[in-house]
Amino acid sequence: MSCVSAPMKAAKKQKPVEPVLFLLNADANDEHFDGMNCALVEIGQEHAAQLLQLRIVFQRAKGAASASSLYEMYYWDHSARWFDSCRTTGIEAPDDWRRLEPAELTPPAISPPFADENVERSECDQLVVDVDGVKWTAIAKHADVYVVTRTIPWAEIEKIAGGAR
Repeated sequence: MSCVSAPMKAAKKQKPVEPVLFLLNADANDEHFDGMNCALVEIGQEHAAQLLQLRIVFQRAKGAASASSLYEMYYWDHSARWFDSCRTTGIEAPDDWRRLEPAELTPPAISPPFADENVERSECDQLVVDVDGVKWTAIAKHADVYVVTRTIPWAEIEKIAGGAR
């Protein structure tokens, strides 16, 4: 008696999703502070899948009877690059947040406004997870000012994660 197995179907490989750049407006807790007005965050497929895992952790913690008042969870994270201004040549500044299209990211558009030498220094950078999505917060270097970005909704994160979940 021979045991013949059916040939395995080749798994369809999903085309990897290109990393997405988000330009996020930011607010400070000091109205006189004129720095770190926006952040640039790159989210690739693997990073998006990790963020979705953090959402599950948040949802489970929020569902616990003892944590019903849980509003958000914080994680140390340095994925946001902070800038003084979102006003750039060829890229419209967001009122809230916006996904940057590849056509907008030609080298003249990225440099000099988003060049490494224009990144604002920060400390205590954190990722904030809540029911609506993710955002970033930081303290401006050599200042006592907290800055927080707008929230990227979970729907955007899910689009990027694609088949990585």
